[in-house]
This record gives sequence, structure tokens and C-alpha cells, in this order.
Amino acid sequence: MTGSRIVFCVSSVEHLPAWVDLALRLAGEDGNVFLRGVVTVAAGQSLSEGAIPARGLRDAIHALALIDEDVNDKVNVFVEYQPLLPVFDDAKKLDADLILCQWMGPDALTGGLTTDQMLQMAGCDLVLLHADAPMWYSEQPVLLSLRGGPNMSLGVRTALKMSMTKSMCSSNISRFCLFLTTPKSSMPT
Repeated sequence: MTGSRIVFCVSSVEHLPAWVDLALRLAGEDGNVFLRGVVTVAAGQSLSEGAIPARGLRDAIHALALIDEDVNDKVNVFVEYQPLLPVFDDAKKLDADLILCQWMGPDALTGGLTTDQMLQMAGCDLVLLHADAPMWYSEQPVLLSLRGGPNMSLGVRTALKMSMTKSMCSSNISRFCLFLTTPKSSMPT
């Protein structure tokens, strides 16, 4: 894929260079990465509670944005009860092809939204990768479980790019496993 516009939604600076490397690989040649930080404030608390974490997040992602010309150096950090909403709005304004998001898992809110809400509200393709997955700091096989359909090619492309990230590879060869199944609707009865 050449020239993709990727919005990378950052909530943690842990292993940030590996995440940005993956976003750059997904963007491809002549692509662009737009970094957007999110600080989620719990309901009932003042939004000002997110000011200090937001400053740290902004400083970290801005420093990385200045290193690579394919990373847009205008970074935004949203401090909200549901900070993913302005990220999705930004992605639409930028005509993004893909949103790469640090995901908190199926049972937790990510940027103040459930996984179902994220999947419904994203205006483009959305890749959710678990924020605490150990693959970002050590070489690990990647398991991609898909049920076919239009997202299979995106999933395969993401797994391939994950297997090539600099921080994952201690050698020239990385491994990943694919588990692909046919959608139930197309299975013979």
C-alpha cells in the first residue's frame, strides 16, 4: 500500500518508538502518520486532572514526530471523558485511510469508548492492537485470527508489518501465524 494516511491514537508512551515504526510501515512509501494523544478523565472528575499526563504525552509524541519526515509534526493531545471522539473527527478531516489505536482490551474502555462503539464510530479502517501486548518489546510470533470478509486483507497486511517492526526483530526473520476461517454465511450447509 503506497501513500496511506494513518492516524495513530496514543494513550501510553511505553514502547512508543515501536508503535510509531508500525504506523510508518502501515503508511507505506509516501504515506503520512498523524499522532494523536488521548488522556481519558474519569466521569465526575475535572478535565484539568488530565493536564499533567497530557503534557508528558504531548512532549513524547512531539519529539518522535520531529525525527521522521513522514510523521506530521503537528500533534494533538485530547483530554476528554471520551477523547477518541475528537480523534475520529480528526481522522475524517484528514481523510485518513486507517486509524491505528492502542487498545485496552475487550472488557475495558479505550479512550472512553467500548470496543463496539469504536468499531461503529470510526469513519475509516480501524486497527486495534492491545496496548500491553509483549510483542512491542520482544520478538514474538503474531497470531492473527480472522473470519474472512473485507477486513482479512487489512489484518494480513497489519500482521506482516508487525512482523517487520524493528523492535520486534532480533534477526532478519520474524514469524507470524495466521488463523483464517470462512465466514459462517458462506459455509456450505
